[in-house]
This record gives sequence, structure tokens and C-alpha cells, in this order.
Amino acid sequence: MDEPKAKQPQAWFGVDDPELKTPAHDALMLWIDEYICEILVGVLELAEEPEIVKKEWEEPILNERGFVAGVPDLSVRIRHHPGTIEEEDRVILVEAKPKIRSLGELIRQIRICNATGDFSRYITRAARCGDYLRPKWLVIASDDRFAKTIREQGILFHKSPKL
Repeated sequence: MDEPKAKQPQAWFGVDDPELKTPAHDALMLWIDEYICEILVGVLELAEEPEIVKKEWEEPILNERGFVAGVPDLSVRIRHHPGTIEEEDRVILVEAKPKIRSLGELIRQIRICNATGDFSRYITRAARCGDYLRPKWLVIASDDRFAKTIREQGILFHKSPKL
């Protein structure tokens, strides 16, 4: 008989986040979904809009044992400079925050997912240099009090309008 698997606390990967159940979070997600190309041009400093290869809401990231390590609000696989020597695919994992209640909790959520998640399906290759690229995290919030610190931690940030 199979042994029962240990449960991870839901708060670890955002399922217990009360903001997920709010109209403000839904409005922000719908706005992000509509404007993701323009947002990525700005945060990634691209010369032109990327091609969206795949865009998926609430796609769980599993660890090697099959447990949920994290759930980004949106995962986006993009391609820019298609068909050229500079062609590059990237995966951006988006955290939508109508309000940042705790900077430490936000960074911890991302770090735990990075430390425990199996990102093999998200790793892409840049054609121009042969490097393998891990996904980048992007926090989108109208609350930009912590934008500088978030960026200093290697996490992208974009200020959204208040919705």
C-alpha cells in the first residue's frame, strides 16, 4: 500500500492568499493578460513586441516529487527576433499583486518556489549564444513602494495602474 504523501502548507505556494479571491486581483490579471506584450517590452528593454508562444494562468510549478512548489499567477513563454541569429525564447513568471502587504512574504514566496521547483519545462535557450535561460519572475503591482528593493533582488517589477 502506498504511503500517504506529506502535505505542504498551502500558504507556501500562494493558494492560501486571500487576495486571489478578490475582484481587484481578477481586474489586475485581466489587465496584465491584455497588456503583457507592452509590459514585457518595457521591463525586458526589448526593441519590439515579442511573440507570445504560450500564456497560461495559474499553472502550478511542481517539485521533483510531484508536490506543488509554487503557482505563478501567469506564465508566459515569449519569442523575440524570430528566425534570426538573435532569436531568443524566454519564460516570464508573473506575480500579480493588487497590494503588496509584505515585501518579505512576497520575496520568500518566489525564493521558495525557485529553491524547490522543477523548472526543466521552463528553461529556454538563446540561439545567439547557446546559453540556457531560467525563467525570470516579474511582480506587477500598482503599489510601487518596494520596486527598488524587488529589482535589487533580481526580480523584475512593473507598476500597473490602479484598477
